[in-house]
Amino acid sequence: MTKNILIIGGSSDIGLEINNLARAEGHSVYGTSRDEAVSDNYDNFIHLDPNQNLDALG
Repeated sequence: MTKNILIIGGSSDIGLEINNLARAEGHSVYGTSRDEAVSDNYDNFIHLDPNQNLDALG
Protein backbone atom coordinates (compact mmCIF):
# COMPACT_ATOMS: atom_id res chain seq x y z
CA MET A 1 0.00 0.00 0.00
CA THR A 2 1.44 3.37 -1.04
CA LYS A 3 1.62 5.98 1.71
CA ASN A 4 1.99 9.76 1.66
CA ILE A 5 4.82 10.76 3.98
CA LEU A 6 5.59 14.30 5.20
CA ILE A 7 9.12 15.01 6.37
CA ILE A 8 9.55 18.22 8.33
CA GLY A 9 13.22 19.16 8.47
CA GLY A 10 14.01 17.38 5.24
CA SER A 11 17.53 18.80 4.92
CA SER A 12 18.89 16.87 7.89
CA ASP A 13 20.74 13.60 7.44
CA ILE A 14 17.86 11.69 9.04
CA GLY A 15 15.27 13.46 6.87
CA LEU A 16 17.18 12.73 3.68
CA GLU A 17 17.66 9.07 4.62
CA ILE A 18 13.96 8.62 5.46
CA ASN A 19 13.17 10.18 2.08
CA ASN A 20 15.49 7.75 0.28
CA LEU A 21 14.11 4.69 2.10
CA ALA A 22 10.47 5.66 1.62
CA ARG A 23 10.90 6.46 -2.08
CA ALA A 24 12.69 3.14 -2.60
CA GLU A 25 9.58 1.42 -1.21
CA GLY A 26 7.35 3.35 -3.62
CA HIS A 27 5.84 5.89 -1.22
CA SER A 28 5.08 9.53 -2.06
CA VAL A 29 7.31 11.79 0.01
CA TYR A 30 6.71 15.46 0.75
CA GLY A 31 9.62 17.36 2.27
CA THR A 32 9.88 20.71 3.98
CA SER A 33 12.96 22.63 4.99
CA ARG A 34 14.36 26.12 5.41
CA ASP A 35 17.23 25.01 3.14
CA GLU A 36 16.02 25.13 -0.47
CA ALA A 37 19.21 23.43 -1.70
CA VAL A 38 17.84 19.96 -0.88
CA SER A 39 14.72 20.36 -3.03
CA ASP A 40 16.22 18.22 -5.82
CA ASN A 41 16.16 15.22 -3.47
CA TYR A 42 12.36 15.30 -3.19
CA ASP A 43 9.53 14.76 -5.66
CA ASN A 44 7.42 17.23 -3.68
CA PHE A 45 9.19 19.95 -1.74
CA ILE A 46 8.02 23.08 0.11
CA HIS A 47 10.61 25.67 1.07
CA LEU A 48 9.59 27.12 4.44
CA ASP A 49 11.37 30.36 5.21
CA PRO A 50 10.28 31.93 8.52
CA ASN A 51 11.04 35.34 7.02
CA GLN A 52 8.71 34.95 4.04
CA ASN A 53 4.99 35.61 3.78
CA LEU A 54 3.33 32.19 4.16
CA ASP A 55 -0.06 33.32 2.79
CA ALA A 56 0.94 31.97 -0.62
CA LEU A 57 0.92 28.39 0.74
CA GLY A 58 -2.82 28.45 1.54
